[in-house]
Amino acid sequence: MGIYYDSKTGYIYSCSSDKKFLVSEINFQGSVTEVVTGSHGFTNLLCDKKNSRFFLTNEAGVVSIYSYAQFPPTLLTSVQTSSKNSIRALHVDFRKMYIFTGTADGKLGVLELGLPGKERFVKELTSFDSGKRVNNFFLKKFKSIF
Repeated sequence: MGIYYDSKTGYIYSCSSDKKFLVSEINFQGSVTEVVTGSHGFTNLLCDKKNSRFFLTNEAGVVSIYSYAQFPPTLLTSVQTSSKNSIRALHVDFRKMYIFTGTADGKLGVLELGLPGKERFVKELTSFDSGKRVNNFFLKKFKSIF
């Protein structure tokens, strides 16, 4: 689930677990267009304002990249991660051009994004299980704080 407001156009972009990626207009106060209805609910939406791109993830472990340079947004590429579980965390490092994902089953993934305009070449570099060691480490840290 996620939301982004583009102050230049007045569009609100949103995705949700009901499997919809919608564009609404703040002045129209309603849905302008339904970009896509996926077969799985969406879990994250992240915007790259500089390159007019959205990064969306879903409950099946897929990362999709859309361009919103023109209306309506168009799909540039979709990449299936090695974990087919719901992606619950998403981060994009725009300096080094990496996408980081965290899934419901505890797997962490790293995808190589590449330069803008090369989105179709996105590929997963690695995936590893965070396991109980990571969870126990955080529990110990949090116990020391409280």
